Amino acid sequence: MNLQRLRGLIRKEFIQILRDPSAIAIAFFMPVFLLFLFGYGVSLDAKHVPVAVVVDQPTAETSAFVGGLQHSPYFEPQITTSMHSARRALMARKADGILWLRSDFSRQMLQGNTASIGVLINGVDANNARILEGYLQG
Repeated sequence: MNLQRLRGLIRKEFIQILRDPSAIAIAFFMPVFLLFLFGYGVSLDAKHVPVAVVVDQPTAETSAFVGGLQHSPYFEPQITTSMHSARRALMARKADGILWLRSDFSRQMLQGNTASIGVLINGVDANNARILEGYLQG
């Protein structure tokens, strides 16, 4: 960039600020305000998200898993008796997702394998669904 052009650009902006002092507010105060607003006022943390939990075969392992969810600040598990009632809770927006512990969950855990878990998430709000998916995977 040419030094003479840079000087001309700086001079033009300086004259613009002298003519319109509100440009200072737009240039300096607005970004600081937005930084505080998005830094402290807007939180994307999911806390106490209602999740319907379906346990096909209750065992000690499934109870320990559900107990971990109950002690988590991120989830508010609602134990349901069947997938049908969990789907109704999801459709009625009483739950944002369904966590399904299948009948072979305990067997897979006892064998030392990674136990598969069924997860259904309400995808109406895509951002909320991705956040919930990330927390459940964690």
